[in-house]
Formats: sequence, structure tokens, C-alpha cells
Amino acid sequence: MFRELMQTAGLQMWAEIGLVAFCVAFGAVVAYVLHMTPKEASDAARIPLEDEEVTR
Repeated sequence: MFRELMQTAGLQMWAEIGLVAFCVAFGAVVAYVLHMTPKEASDAARIPLEDEEVTR
């Protein structure tokens, strides 16, 4: 019954939009990480260990 309700509701388009949005966001994060300099990566790796607030 629930499956039939979801199929007739026409929500498949929203699931596809969500999947595309997730893939774009994931690709953006991967591209950002791959283009980080070693210093930026080192600074980001130490953030959880620092007690004071980091400002840039």
C-alpha cells in the first residue's frame, strides 16, 4: 500500500534531484581537498587538537 502511494505521488523527480545535489556537493568537497596545499592540510588536521579558537 505504501509503495503504491509513493509511486502515484510522483516523487521520483525529487529523489533524482537530491541524488544529483549530493553528487555535486561531494565532488566539490573532493575537488577542494585535492587542491589543498600541504600547509592547509596540516592546519586543518590540527584543528581538533587546538584549544583556542582559530581565526583567519
